[in-house]
Amino acid sequence: RFEPYTTQIEHDGWDALCRGTGADFYGTLMTDDAVMVLVNGAVLDRDAVCPSSMTAEQVDAVNQAEMTSSQDSAVVAALMETGLAKSMVLTIEQVADDQKDSGLKTGDVITSVTPEGGTTTTITTYSQLHDLMETIAPGTRVTVGLTRDGKDTSATLTTLAPSSDDQRKGSMLGVALSVRADSDVDATFGLSDVGGPSAGTMLALGIIDEVTPGDLTGGKDIAGTGTISVSGEVGAIGGIQQKMAGAKASGSDYFLAPTSNCDEVVGHEPDGLSVYAVSTLHEAVETVKAIADGKTSGLTTCEAVEEESSAAATASAAASMTLTPSATAANGPASSGLSTIDGLAPTASRTFAVH
Repeated sequence: RFEPYTTQIEHDGWDALCRGTGADFYGTLMTDDAVMVLVNGAVLDRDAVCPSSMTAEQVDAVNQAEMTSSQDSAVVAALMETGLAKSMVLTIEQVADDQKDSGLKTGDVITSVTPEGGTTTTITTYSQLHDLMETIAPGTRVTVGLTRDGKDTSATLTTLAPSSDDQRKGSMLGVALSVRADSDVDATFGLSDVGGPSAGTMLALGIIDEVTPGDLTGGKDIAGTGTISVSGEVGAIGGIQQKMAGAKASGSDYFLAPTSNCDEVVGHEPDGLSVYAVSTLHEAVETVKAIADGKTSGLTTCEAVEEESSAAATASAAASMTLTPSATAANGPASSGLSTIDGLAPTASRTFAVH
């Protein structure tokens, strides 16, 4: 069986913390400048998990929306992974004010993008659109192919620059999109009082198990966590140590952890719980198959991930330390410095994407 393990906070729909109904599970600690809470043995800033600026009802609504988005993303990712869907439908849900005169309309389905003077790219997945837009500079004129009310049409517009706090490269169309798999398969979930996006990966695995022959787990009890994007990327979550402890206490022998959480995993694995790192849904599927077959020796552990990360950082530091002979001769030893490597943060789980 699969265990889409979340913390007790998520299982309780935040009632225990935000409404104070979980006295047996949570404790409160007052400090000089903050209210701290004890969650599964970890002391956290209460405002970090239940913002004082939001009511309990608002927190519930946010977490339920995140769970709904996670479920939608899991369906898309699972159907694409299994081949039951070959493409995605990208529908415009909102148009930015800057593009109000572009001709784009709510309900339009994006089918292609053609930069001025460039070639046309047929859009069949969200990642395809995302990757293409990263290659197009802000201010570029593009023609967007659309399906509107069942008929082909197009709109020509100028791409926008990402906001200052957006880490993406390239430019944006200036629309919010809903994403669904182009498939007749319909999935429903029997979950209640569960919020947040962290069950996404395990929900996707559960769908794959349902729509493919046989028992994917081989009867093993496999727990795990991680957000999921429509493109199948597994993202980081909060409370990984508490989730591992809870999974072990519930009887699981194996746990799938997001690779991006490995720095929090190493050294905190409960005794008897084998933890493996995954960064994509495909990796998660292959890891589960290996566990089912009893062939776990080749699986990626968080220890291996951290060792590789440390080695890469050391190599990068060594490569960035340069010595200029001419500067040494004229001015003494040249100063050495370490270069920083800028990377993109893990993509959040979403079926409602801005582009």
